[in-house]
Amino acid sequence: MRNKIRLYLKNWSMIKYGYAVLIGIGPDYGLYTLLYYSFGLNFIISNLCSFSFGTLIALICIRKFVFKKARFPFWKDYILSLINNGTVFFLWVITLSYFVNTYHINHYLWKTIVITITFFINYSIRKILFSHANNGN
Repeated sequence: MRNKIRLYLKNWSMIKYGYAVLIGIGPDYGLYTLLYYSFGLNFIISNLCSFSFGTLIALICIRKFVFKKARFPFWKDYILSLINNGTVFFLWVITLSYFVNTYHINHYLWKTIVITITFFINYSIRKILFSHANNGN
């Protein structure tokens, strides 16, 4: 039981980060659904728009609840987050759009795969580059 508690506390900032990202994923999926199904936009364009919006919401939550002492001003952090997340996201969009178009994989499935993989990559990068050391995580 003690080991479980230690593991939980050791990973507390990642757990908080996960919750913050989940809060951003809701509006991301909602906007994606609206743009793709209601307005008929291409799934890549819909995803880029919803990704930018979801990143904004997640960043607000991350700065409020996880990395409270940010290294950069908010808008610079947002641009850097878009570049950071966007690089990984772009590579996966190109790769997986092939599978969606060729093999008709569900759009939500590939979006979930992309978000899951980028979560772990971005958490590590953000922990190193975007936060001050010992900021209360």
